[in-house]
Amino acid sequence: KGAARKTVANYRKECRALGAIAGCAVDSISPASAAAALESAESRGISRVRCYRLKTICAAAGRHALADGLCASNPFSEVPFDVPRPPRKKRPIPPGGLKAARALAACGSGHSAAAIGLALGCGLKPGEICGILADDLDAERMTVTVRGIWRESIGEPNFFVAYPEPSVTRLPAWLGAAPRSWAASAGSRLLLEKNGRRRDVEHLRSDANELLRIVGAGCTLYGLRLAHDEGEA
Repeated sequence: KGAARKTVANYRKECRALGAIAGCAVDSISPASAAAALESAESRGISRVRCYRLKTICAAAGRHALADGLCASNPFSEVPFDVPRPPRKKRPIPPGGLKAARALAACGSGHSAAAIGLALGCGLKPGEICGILADDLDAERMTVTVRGIWRESIGEPNFFVAYPEPSVTRLPAWLGAAPRSWAASAGSRLLLEKNGRRRDVEHLRSDANELLRIVGAGCTLYGLRLAHDEGEA
């Protein structure tokens, strides 16, 4: 839905690497055969990262087929195939910088504050933050549901990549009443909107980085995401 022809063609080309199940009806594929096809592709020298991308593409197709009544289940949503995360690069942020970032997030004012809170408090990426719906933020239980990530490609329309399974992350207590402020100000489908449209990922990153620079935090929005673990320690 809304994908460019070039994107669809690339998806079809990618899925041919799955060999035995390429071109099969979704309903005829079992979770076991889906897992076997991914493992077979990896054994033939296809990188695990690319295999994971194939799983994501097929899981998205399965969700559309399920919604349209074309199949009874989505075999790829049940495949435990993941990519080991590489070790995070340590980018030390001075204690004063983390304190300043927390203070900005806890004030609960504006998109940049919300992004800083979700990056440092939950380790979310800017693209994940831009894809959060107002209903995904539970200000009472202090949780946020992440359903996917916005990708941006030069020369191509932006598109949303839904995760095979949404993940629910707990918001840190130090955010205080800020999440309630975010939820109340959203008032629409997306948590972060500008002029009635989704907040642009690059603009959000740029604005948040500028705010962090002004307060002397000595880090970027992405740096805060990587500092999530130590910030919560």
